[in-house]
Amino acid sequence: FGQGLFSAWLMLSQPRLWRYNLVWQKDRVTGHLNAKRMPLRQHEDILVFYKKQPVYHPQMTPCPPERRNHGRRKTEGFTNRCYGTMKLSPVRIADDKYPTSVIFMPKEHKKGAFYHPTQKPVALMEYLIRTYTDEGDVVLDNCIGSGTTAVAAIRTGRHYIGFEIEQVYCEIAERRIQEELECRNKAQEEKEIREEKQNQ
Repeated sequence: FGQGLFSAWLMLSQPRLWRYNLVWQKDRVTGHLNAKRMPLRQHEDILVFYKKQPVYHPQMTPCPPERRNHGRRKTEGFTNRCYGTMKLSPVRIADDKYPTSVIFMPKEHKKGAFYHPTQKPVALMEYLIRTYTDEGDVVLDNCIGSGTTAVAAIRTGRHYIGFEIEQVYCEIAERRIQEELECRNKAQEEKEIREEKQNQ
C-alpha cells in the first residue's frame, strides 16, 4: 500500500518485478486541513510485484441486466492488425463481471473495530488474499500491525505469518487472532450439531 512519491519509489526500487497498481477507493476522505490547496484524498495505491505469473482468481461481482454482455453473432476468418486471422468463439451472456483496477471497500468505523492508524478493512485483505492465493497457502505480512491480515487469512482458510515491532500492536493482534479462532471454532461446532440433527 502507498501513495504519491512513496508508491513511485516502490515501483522504481524493483522495476523488473513491478507489474501494475490497484486503487483502493475509500468511503471517507482525508486531508481536510489542505482542502483549499489540493483535492481531498480518497484512495491508496496497491502495488503488485512478481517474477512470474502468480495465482490469480478474479473476484467476480454481480452485473446488473443493463450492463450484461448480450452476446454477438459468430464471425469467422476476420483479420486483426495485431493478432492476425482470428475466429470468434460463442460469447456467453454473463451474470457477473471481471474486477477492475479500482476496488471500493469501506473502512471499519464501528466502535471497537479500529486499532491502528493505518489499519485496512478485513474485507479488503480478504479480497486480495482470495485473488492472489489458494486455500491452504501461507500469507506473509511483514508489517502486520493490529493483525488484520491474519484475521482475513483465517476467514479465507489460509495460514499466516506476521511481524510487528510495537508491543502494544502485537498484543492487539494476538487478541484479535484468538477471538477469530474462537469464533471460527464455535461456528464449526454449531455446523456439526446442525448436520448431526439433520442426519437423525
